Amino acid sequence: MPKEIKKKCPLVGEECWGHECEWYQQIRGTHPQTGEPVDEYMCAMLWQNILLIENSQQQRQTGAAVESFRNELTTGVGNMVALARQNMNYKIKNSETDPRLVEDSDE
Repeated sequence: MPKEIKKKCPLVGEECWGHECEWYQQIRGTHPQTGEPVDEYMCAMLWQNILLIENSQQQRQTGAAVESFRNELTTGVGNMVALARQNMNYKIKNSETDPRLVEDSDE
């Protein structure tokens, strides 16, 4: 039977207190580098690196989603402007033959 390794606390430099310590936290989810499921207890100080990696990945995904949304919006606005320009050109061309196409101004 292998000998159990004693964990040293990164905060006080003594043996880890485990569940008696307020910094000993359980994390459930997916490991950001391996994709494997995670469900374990560990010191919050030791979780920081893994959580920082996950945070960076989430920020990259959010940035990509915002960029995609901006591109779609820009395309839609461009199409709408082109349709409005066509509509105005049609009204200007046909205003002499059909006065209903030009709105009266309230001046």
